[in-house]
Amino acid sequence: MDFPVLVQAVCEVRPRLGAANVFIKGNLGGDDLKVQVNDAGDTIIFSIDNKGIKSISWPVSKFGKILSIQHHHVQGSCETTLRLRLAMSFNSSATDISVMKSGSVPTIDKKFNLRKPCMLDNIKGDQIQDGLECSVQCVTRSGEKFSKNFTMKRMLPLPTLNWRELSPDWFCACFHGAVQHGCSSDNDQESGGGIKNKQLGQNVLGPRPGDVLYSHAFVVLNSDDLNLEHDIGESDSKANALTLWHHETVITETESTPTAEETFLLLIGGLVENSPSLSVKILLEDKESDLVLDLWIMDSCLKLVLLSEVSDHEEKTVMKVLFKKQVDKTTEAKDHVVKVPKVVLDAGLDHLKTQQKLFMTESQKQDGQYSIAYIDLAAVRRS
Repeated sequence: MDFPVLVQAVCEVRPRLGAANVFIKGNLGGDDLKVQVNDAGDTIIFSIDNKGIKSISWPVSKFGKILSIQHHHVQGSCETTLRLRLAMSFNSSATDISVMKSGSVPTIDKKFNLRKPCMLDNIKGDQIQDGLECSVQCVTRSGEKFSKNFTMKRMLPLPTLNWRELSPDWFCACFHGAVQHGCSSDNDQESGGGIKNKQLGQNVLGPRPGDVLYSHAFVVLNSDDLNLEHDIGESDSKANALTLWHHETVITETESTPTAEETFLLLIGGLVENSPSLSVKILLEDKESDLVLDLWIMDSCLKLVLLSEVSDHEEKTVMKVLFKKQVDKTTEAKDHVVKVPKVVLDAGLDHLKTQQKLFMTESQKQDGQYSIAYIDLAAVRRS
């Protein structure tokens, strides 16, 4: 009998620990399998008595040589786990790990280089100076396509995802400011446009005509720039604003079609990138039902290497996440709670289930409640 064919092996590299875990699916001989490393530390050798030898190379130039290997076969399954000890320190230039000036505490550089939503990367700042004629292409809730031309005068990032809820707090300086700093504590004094200081906090902030305000996964436009007779976006009549999600909107001409999966990835990537915590807890709530998706980002910058005996190594950086889909809202504290369209929640769940297949079967469930998966942001990174 010939030696079994080695399928693709998924390797999680942890440079800070000088270690890597390799997950291999396929019948490699069970307890009869022997795994060794060559003297150069750049080749993993598999052998079974009377069935020959197979080997796969290890990217030693990027992650250091292999010093030792431990392997574990899951009884009653066709899955094998390898634990590699590497000759590599956590401050190697091959990793996403940076060391603070003290030299003692490693930190994660969470810079994902994400694209702007709704294809806004196609627009450069100098194009807007004198006004840029743009075409907004949307999909209505009934699935019909809608297009409207308008003149873009400003393209600005929103300060935070929940900027609308926080905006009343931004006016406190106008109530209590000192005259020497350009503000008056006189609530009856007009600050411009015939509006008195005491009225500023009562007003609702919104985009001006020609504005495109963007967050991680959506844009906000002035309602007067579009025709609100169409059933599109989320309208705020007080602010005269219209919120359009990435997957339902394209600004300017493009051959690409945004997807709900991209909206999910942009949203999660943006939230994690701007969070001070290494472990981020996110709750996505369906706008139309009680369904929620509970996400716990365990590792935001995990090096993943796909090893194979028949092809070159594929390397990527992913998030490692615990997730569960539930109907009732959790009472546990979260870093971020975001209401999203149902199609975004469903697309996110599909992405997680697809990435979950890279894990061994016995590892796909954690603590009986959470499942484990990766989130791959490659589709929404700038090239």
